[in-house]
Parts: sequence; structure tokens; C-alpha cells
Amino acid sequence: MAKNKFVPTKNLSTWDTISDRLNKFSPSIALADYIDFTAKNAVRTLDYTSDGINFVVAKDKRDELLRTLRSARTQSGKQAFEGGQWKGALHAAKGAASDIANSVTGGTSKDAWALNISYAATKGIGFREIWRLELTDRQLRLQNVRDKNIKTTLLDSKFSSQFNAPNSIDLSSLHWAIGEPDPKTGRSECNLHIDQVGIAANLAGGTALTPDVGYHTLVELAFRTGLKGLVPDKVLQGVDFILPSSRENYALNFGMQIKVIDRKNLRLSLRGMCSVHNGGCEWSGTINLSGIHNIFGSK
Repeated sequence: MAKNKFVPTKNLSTWDTISDRLNKFSPSIALADYIDFTAKNAVRTLDYTSDGINFVVAKDKRDELLRTLRSARTQSGKQAFEGGQWKGALHAAKGAASDIANSVTGGTSKDAWALNISYAATKGIGFREIWRLELTDRQLRLQNVRDKNIKTTLLDSKFSSQFNAPNSIDLSSLHWAIGEPDPKTGRSECNLHIDQVGIAANLAGGTALTPDVGYHTLVELAFRTGLKGLVPDKVLQGVDFILPSSRENYALNFGMQIKVIDRKNLRLSLRGMCSVHNGGCEWSGTINLSGIHNIFGSK
């Protein structure tokens, strides 16, 4: 149960989206319990969930927050976050050399050096939500509901003109950046946001990087973070690049998607891409228009 209740005066949707996600862990994580509300700019809820929440943690709360993140579990009782910190290029080179040697000798390495590389742009200690391949009973039932004796042709689930990749894997991931304590006050400047594609997954019993690291590096880091302040946020968030990733079921799709209108009651998006297969490129373009009306009192 949260000790402190906080409602931001702006960007409530960002706060609610992230808070709802934190409530799904065991035990649930109440972010407000760790914020030092006596600090200047104690909490700043930003426009987009990909920018997230900037907040200040008090000196006597930092270790407690770190323990909470290290001990947090998913609803199925598994580790929720993987922590790490950039340890420099020399450490990364040694880790790569060790993995190459182990691939020859058959040895294993417990050092998550590859994951630590992903924290190079993180200030302080980073924690990434771990994605796990888990199917619920309902998902299994829906997959097996079709009668095997029915001979009708199934629809192509990867038909390229569809606006969004169908049944795409949700690899969105919470990313914490717990800053180092200020030498004078002991307070820590921190950030919590949602990456559209997570890059940490539990594979073969250990945490590893996913193929989404390419999309994350080029789009979320180089484009949206690298150009922040130089390009308006609406452009950075409204323009998306289509690359092989979980959002595209790792198909060889390349292109761009633009949100022309993005309001609660009206959304208009344009999508154009090249889908590579059979040695060629199939070009397609899609216009997606959706909205909510209240004609005759119906929505």
C-alpha cells in the first residue's frame, strides 16, 4: 500500500501509465514513497511515457529503492529487473573476448557485460524490465480453438498492407536510471520511463540482449534522445522508423510511420515501407484513421 499519494498537475496520463505498470509487480512499487518532496523540482512528469518521470530520491531512501528493484518479482514470481552499470570499453572488450573463448571451449560466463553496454547512456545505476517468454492458458486456448478438420485457407497474418504488425510481441520495458548521490545533499536525480521495445530478455536461463537492441539504439537513443532539444518533441514522438524488431515480428520491413493527428477522439497515421522477401522488395503504403464520436449519445 502506498504511503504517499501524489497526483501530478500535468501529464497525468504518463504518471498513470507508469504507475499502473508498477502495480503489477510483487510487491507493487509505489514510486511516490521514494520521492523527496522537499527537494526543488522533486518530480517532473514529462509529456511522453518514453521520456517518463524525472524525480529526486532522498539520501535515506536510495538504498531502499535499490533493494526494492533488486527484489521485485513478476506476478509469476520471477525476477522483474536486471540491474547494471556501464563499466567502460575495456570491460566490454574483455567480456567479448571471454565469450568468444567460451564458445570454443564450451565454458560459460556469468558476467552480463553485453547488458552492461546498454547502460552506457544511463546516468548512475540502470535497471531494465526483463521480458520472459510466457503464455497464459487463455492464449493457448485461443491458439487451439480452430478445428483441424476445417480445410479453409487461413488469412496471411503478415499481409504487408496492414497498418500494424499483427500479434506482435510486446517487448516494451520499464527502464530506471538511479543517479549517483549528490556529494552535498545526498539526493539522487533519477528517471523512470518506458522503452517502446525492451532489450533485456530471459533466454536459456540467463538475461541477454534481444534483437531489438538495433531499434532501441537507432530510434530511441540516437533519434529521440540524441536529437531532443534540437527537434520539437512532437516530431520526435510522431515520427517512427520501421525496422526489423518485435513490433514487426522481426520481418525484414523498412520504412517510416508518421502520426499526423494524435488526439483522444481522432487519430490519423501514415505508414510506408519496403518488405524484403524472395530476393525483392514489396512497397506498400497505408492510411489509418480512427476516432470516437458521441452522435445520439453513443460512443
